[in-house]
Amino acid sequence: MTGQEPNPTHAQLADSIRKVHGRIDDLSLTIGAQHGQLNTALTDLSVAVAGLSAKVEAGSKISAENQADLKSMGNRLHGVELANAVRAGKEGAFAAIMKSPALAWVLALAVAAWTYLKSAVPGS
Repeated sequence: MTGQEPNPTHAQLADSIRKVHGRIDDLSLTIGAQHGQLNTALTDLSVAVAGLSAKVEAGSKISAENQADLKSMGNRLHGVELANAVRAGKEGAFAAIMKSPALAWVLALAVAAWTYLKSAVPGS
């Protein structure tokens, strides 16, 4: 024994090469299957992102429309408040007195008393 291992035979080498080829074929099939799964997952993810992007875009459009509507309503409300202020200014104190039943009665009694006193005093 010289410490050298015996040289493998041609049959042994061929068998080892077949085993390596088989293992490479198995790995190739596994990698192909994983590639298909990854490709499907990426396609699904792409579709989901596109759908989400469309929803976000629609949401921002709705938000912009809502902002425009709110601004329009604010302007209309301001107009109504101005119209009410103008109407209240036109009505003035007399309308305010007439809206209050107690003040209206006091005013009516004052007018009646003034009329009575004016007619009771000769020469007025």
